[in-house]
Amino acid sequence: MLTRAPVLAMLFVACGAIGAALGGCSTLESALAGLDRPTARVVGADLKGLTIDGVSIDFDVEVKNPYRVPLPVGSLQYALASEGRQFLAGSAPSQGSIPARGVKTLSAPVTVRFGDLLAAVQTVRPGKVIPYKADLTLGLDVPDEFGGPVSLPISKEGSLPVPAPPRIDVRDISWDELSYTSAKGKVVLGITNLNEFEAALTGLNYSFGLGGKTVAKAKASKLPSLGAGESGELVIPLSIRPIDLGMAVFNMLQGSETSYTLKGDMGVKTPFGAFDVPIDQSGRSGMSR
Repeated sequence: MLTRAPVLAMLFVACGAIGAALGGCSTLESALAGLDRPTARVVGADLKGLTIDGVSIDFDVEVKNPYRVPLPVGSLQYALASEGRQFLAGSAPSQGSIPARGVKTLSAPVTVRFGDLLAAVQTVRPGKVIPYKADLTLGLDVPDEFGGPVSLPISKEGSLPVPAPPRIDVRDISWDELSYTSAKGKVVLGITNLNEFEAALTGLNYSFGLGGKTVAKAKASKLPSLGAGESGELVIPLSIRPIDLGMAVFNMLQGSETSYTLKGDMGVKTPFGAFDVPIDQSGRSGMSR
């Protein structure tokens, strides 16, 4: 039985011997076109670890080795682009070799930082789902007897979200009861989903202050699920003793307007994953009774 090396040698001889009769052999590659060669394809591209700052894409690359010897993986490089503009490039860690006459799935974890994406593709805005194209190049150290090292181009198209944090507005502060010893009321927060995909609010840890004094600190769990561009409301109950905060605060509560602060974090669940949004805002709001 002939091995692969004599077969290749015979092809070289045949190419020279019958070149005149057939009009010439253009390249060795055309002579080898019918021989098996390694192949690679992307079989998975999962989004993981979504945050307000970035997301990971785990590319799974299936490689088939038709040869009787293992094939060391020389490199696995990647480049991602959107709208024709590259925003990320790199290489995956070394991953051993492809077993003889076997199949192995390689992993190429990619971390997309939204700041870099927005800087490179200036038409992208937070709240959008954008298309991307991933061009991967797999280098295999094929032995010389099988033609030497090869470079396999692979491509994959997909989409990824660039999430925008929900917009929070203090719509109203009102008091049902207001005296020096007891003040009970509520704060109405307006929450708007600025994304073109659903955002279910899963939790809110907050600290709310009036006139520089913290008047409410708790965790809200009954939050709205908002469709693309939808708005909802969240009511924060207030129950304080102005006497404990001083006469200046009591006088402020009796006014028609005051300064406020809202700090904490909000959990958001989307079709692409869940993430937390830090909250730190301040402003002025009217008060009513």
